[in-house]
Amino acid sequence: MHESIVDLNLNLWTIFFTLFNAVVLYLILKRLLFVPVMNFIDQRKSAIQNEIATADGLRNEAHALRDEYANRLAGIEDEKKSIIDEARKMSSFIQEKGRKEAEKEKERILKSAETERKHLYEKAKDDLKKETAMLSVDIAEEILRKNIDINANKQILDSVIDELSNVKV
Repeated sequence: MHESIVDLNLNLWTIFFTLFNAVVLYLILKRLLFVPVMNFIDQRKSAIQNEIATADGLRNEAHALRDEYANRLAGIEDEKKSIIDEARKMSSFIQEKGRKEAEKEKERILKSAETERKHLYEKAKDDLKKETAMLSVDIAEEILRKNIDINANKQILDSVIDELSNVKV
């Protein structure tokens, strides 16, 4: 053979020990390295799957809470509208009641004034003129005072309704 080529003087025992060492090394690596690495990989895979399952559960729970809160908000919106409608009805009722009471009071005052006027007319015309003037002023003040109270009540109720209308949930 040629001298330039590496001398491959292979001995049968060398080949045998090399193969034997390779098999022993493979068995040692399999026992000490491959099995623990595979166990670690399996454990890590199972931990990741558990974390994914937990994350999916939390995501589903978050979606359920979001839907529940959306439903609550819709309910609150409806309740807000109901309260506003009820306040408007109550305002109308109070305003109508105040108007009726003012009308009754006005009627009562007018009847009383008419009776007083007739009685005073019979006593004396001079006293009648003085008393009628004073009574007319008193009646006007009472009517104005009642009208002012109704207007003040209406303004207060309107401002409360406006505030309730502006409240956002």
